[in-house]
Amino acid sequence: VPYFASKTFDNRYSYSFNFIQNPEIYYSNINYLNIDLHKYNEFEQILVSQSVNRPCFRHVTRLSLNGYFTTYFCDAIRNNVDLTIIKHFEFSSTARTTEAFIQLIENMTNLSSIGIQYFHSLDLFNLVLSPNLSIRHLVLFDYEPETRKQLFYHICRLFPRLTHLTTDYHSRRELCYLLNEIVHLEQLTLRLAQDQYVPTYGWIKQHSRLQMNPFELRIFNMAHKERKLVLWINTNNNIVLSRHDQHHRVKNCSIQ
Repeated sequence: VPYFASKTFDNRYSYSFNFIQNPEIYYSNINYLNIDLHKYNEFEQILVSQSVNRPCFRHVTRLSLNGYFTTYFCDAIRNNVDLTIIKHFEFSSTARTTEAFIQLIENMTNLSSIGIQYFHSLDLFNLVLSPNLSIRHLVLFDYEPETRKQLFYHICRLFPRLTHLTTDYHSRRELCYLLNEIVHLEQLTLRLAQDQYVPTYGWIKQHSRLQMNPFELRIFNMAHKERKLVLWINTNNNIVLSRHDQHHRVKNCSIQ
């Protein structure tokens, strides 16, 4: 495959499939697959018309699905994508698609990162019985706000090896709960409302479990449209900062 061949496929855009001389090689080269489920039937018809071997997407490491996910789509995705290769999975939906979602996740045996934008996330987590020790990164947004306490409980129960968590900030109490329960956490990113008060470095140092762990707290205001709190934690007392983070000043803390 030429080095300039596309490694990304997004069915929201039009492609000139007639110019693809070898569809099997073309699809095999894709490592990032973004699928709008509202347009999946058109996408499936194209794959069928080209008579490629299944699964045609054999090297996808990042998969993103958007829309109403049913058992039909679950079977179709499993037929077309080698799910054992997936490392990063992103899912966005407003409809109840819980069972089909669980079926798909169970086939992703190498998954290490997952992003969920799903109003009924609590229903999803309630169905998962066993902890997943391979997930290191979790992004969780657009869930039903009233379920956040139960959701945070399930996050700690299901993903005990998390190192990176991104979600919404709600309260100091819930911030401390996440810090105290997710013991391997290295970075916590919380989306803030514009007028939302956040705890200080000193308050977190006093009230959380960050005993003997250097950590740093920063608040970012992006173009006055989005605020986020980012907390970096050194879990092994041996922080090595990347060039990007060298401007951050690491502080030692001990808590009572």
